[in-house]
Amino acid sequence: MGDYEVVKSRAFDSIWDAIERSDVAPRFKMRAQLMHALRRYIVENDLTPAIAAKRMGVAKSRIAALSCGEINAFDIEALLGMARAAGFKTVLHIS
Repeated sequence: MGDYEVVKSRAFDSIWDAIERSDVAPRFKMRAQLMHALRRYIVENDLTPAIAAKRMGVAKSRIAALSCGEINAFDIEALLGMARAAGFKTVLHIS
């Protein structure tokens, strides 16, 4: 019949833990959370890309990248800047 490898399943806290190295996953998680909050802000406030871009101090192309979930297009600092410009208060929790 052939050789088969036994694969053990493992539970992860998030998708980032499953697909990224442990030293990279926290940064992806933070970026994903920031992007989610910014997208939710845009939807809940019924903002056009132009208005969202103006409020967040970025180009409309950045709002398009945000809306499409292009996580690699943003670093944490850029997302924090957008959140700050939109009036978000940021709080850091470390556990």
